[in-house]
Amino acid sequence: METLLTILSYLLVLLIVVYSCYILMYYRGLSKLSAGKNDQHYSVSVIVPARNEENNIAQCLLALLHQDYPADKIHLIVVDDQSTDNTTKIVNEYIGKYPGRISLVQVSKRHPNISPKINALKIGITNSTSEILFTTDADCWASPLWISSTIAQFEKNVGVVTGLTVYARSENVSPIFRGIQFLDFISYTAVGAGGIGMNSINTFNGSNMAFRRTAYDEISGFDSLAHLNTGDDSLLAQKIVRTKKWKAGFTLNPDSFVTTHAVPTWKEFFYQRMRWAGQTTEYPAGTLFFMGCTFLMYIGLSVSLPLTIFSWNGIPWIIVAAKFGVDYMIMRKFTILTKTEEALRFFLPTAIVHIPVILFSVFGGFFGQFRWKERTVSRTAS
Repeated sequence: METLLTILSYLLVLLIVVYSCYILMYYRGLSKLSAGKNDQHYSVSVIVPARNEENNIAQCLLALLHQDYPADKIHLIVVDDQSTDNTTKIVNEYIGKYPGRISLVQVSKRHPNISPKINALKIGITNSTSEILFTTDADCWASPLWISSTIAQFEKNVGVVTGLTVYARSENVSPIFRGIQFLDFISYTAVGAGGIGMNSINTFNGSNMAFRRTAYDEISGFDSLAHLNTGDDSLLAQKIVRTKKWKAGFTLNPDSFVTTHAVPTWKEFFYQRMRWAGQTTEYPAGTLFFMGCTFLMYIGLSVSLPLTIFSWNGIPWIIVAAKFGVDYMIMRKFTILTKTEEALRFFLPTAIVHIPVILFSVFGGFFGQFRWKERTVSRTAS
């Protein structure tokens, strides 16, 4: 047992060095992000996939209809993904109230080897003609300045932009559970934003995302990704930047935030994280190396920490302290930049649950099934 613990301790030292180097790189990348200077009013289409969203779609549409951006430049496209509730009825009511501003496209059928989300996005994009395509979710509502502040990032060489999604307070979710979900979620956003600052694209946020139609067409859109039930946002952005023609942008401006609800149960929380985990094998080699080392570190800690009860060795606990330290450093910087510092109140409980959540999500996401939009799916469509 002591030999095993010693071996694990040496491995953990190596892994925390790799982990810290990457986090420090992303930390540096956050400092390189800057406000956009574009002042051109591009034509915009907002693609909103919706499935059984009767409780959310009205709030989503109202927020998009009241954007501080020329109304004649915005076209809203709701893609009804075979809803069985009143989603379609509600959208049609808004089409009647705001003629010419909203289109409803209905998914009649889907090939079994195409992801439902990607299928809906492709249909929506096919029905658009605008220069810039925005994507958000039907259970989200955007700031009134969402479009204008995001468009500001589209300088001449920028092909894709993302921003932050925040979680609303809710009577149905306890403050600590909401706080854990929010801080855990924006930890991925912080790493993604830092990566953009270093021109190393990893995670993107499809609920708050925009890209040039020309960039989308140049890479044949989602065609090579259509079989994946996750990763439509991050993998599309990576493809766009991989052409070397386009750069990515991140908007730190709180005016660009999109708001959504935290999920109400731990079961749904794990399903959500399982879905996110499934995209990682498609990531670039450098990001895969970072994620692989992080995952190995988590496994090493989950084995070595219990062993310290029987054979004292302080190294695993030092590794945990070091990880918490670098994590807090980047999260503090990111929350200050985005004016979301209140989330740091939940740092300790989030840090404690993060490792088991990641381990469960990765194994579940790759080898199990999860519920998503009232469908049971696995990592790839079939």
